[in-house]
Amino acid sequence: MDLIEIKLSKQIPVYHFQARMDIGVEEDRDDLYSILLLAQENSNQLTPELIQQKLLIDTPIIACELLVKTLQDLSLIDQNGVITETGKEVLDTKKFP
Repeated sequence: MDLIEIKLSKQIPVYHFQARMDIGVEEDRDDLYSILLLAQENSNQLTPELIQQKLLIDTPIIACELLVKTLQDLSLIDQNGVITETGKEVLDTKKFP
């Protein structure tokens, strides 16, 4: 018995996509949440001096400045110390990005 060679071919379009994705995990941060609450109680405005006067009395001002910078880096307050929309969502949900 002879073998018969059969070639099957069909053109199939192939698509290639590249994607970049950042994955974040929401977490509870009671320390930063309390600072956001302080800002909310102060007309949505936050300063290092306010943190030092109301929450961290014996803490050096530089540490309070770093807390403000952390909230800015997380986009929870803007450069003027005003709570952003993201910050307002965090106040509602208590979940940090």
